[in-house]
Amino acid sequence: MKRIIKNLILLSYLSALVYPLSSSAQVLENFKGGLNISAKRMGYVNESGAQEGFFANKTLPQAVGSIIGVALSLIGVFFLGLIIYAGYKWMIARGNSQEVEKAKTTIINAVIGLVVVLTAYAITVFVTDIVIY
Repeated sequence: MKRIIKNLILLSYLSALVYPLSSSAQVLENFKGGLNISAKRMGYVNESGAQEGFFANKTLPQAVGSIIGVALSLIGVFFLGLIIYAGYKWMIARGNSQEVEKAKTTIINAVIGLVVVLTAYAITVFVTDIVIY
């Protein structure tokens, strides 16, 4: 069981290292113009700098991708909160083996859920990039 947990943690760390490569964070062009160019490209502001709505200048696949990205991000925050809650429950268990086992089970389930969410997010980004471009 410990080996599985260690492997899941290692996998989550490795996926966190690989994720910036998929978002093109290494391209120098993204750093030249700052936030204004990025906001214009994503459709959050128009050419004059006026902010527009969330779906402004977006195609249907871009809008759906944005919604899915926001939803998966919120789910990821939920799982992070779940892991923190389980860690707190483990700390206050005071050696009670039943409470410790419940906390361990919660942590394992939260890590599995987080891996599923990260995988879904990676697949969403990959498919959205293929559909858009």
